[in-house]
Amino acid sequence: VPFMRRIPVGMAKLNGNLAAEWKPFPIIYLIVVFGLLPLTFFLLSLAGVAVVASVGGILILVMIAAAAILTIRLKRPSMLPEALTVDPAWMPNSLKLNPDEDAAEEGTGHTASADLGAGSWWQGTWAWGMGWFV
Repeated sequence: VPFMRRIPVGMAKLNGNLAAEWKPFPIIYLIVVFGLLPLTFFLLSLAGVAVVASVGGILILVMIAAAAILTIRLKRPSMLPEALTVDPAWMPNSLKLNPDEDAAEEGTGHTASADLGAGSWWQGTWAWGMGWFV
């Protein structure tokens, strides 16, 4: 399906931007995705079917809610309460709705964007958020 080809490319661009902005991101990403998540799912599988179904159901509901909030936040932020439209200070600029240019220049070095088509992939924040559950 042609439109699906953009998803892994966009996620790779977003991960590249996050790695450029926040240096420990690649190490933490590898530890979480290839260490903590498999270990967590393995330990859950040892607990039994009921536990896996309960935790899995909660995770699916959380993912649906996060996808809905992130999509509304990016497409129609006026529909959300003020608390959900504010960008936290800890959030990297590539994930903010209104990135502050001053914060990017405060660092010691200049980091360039890995995204050549910046702003053309609106699902970036959503894909990054859901990537933690994959």
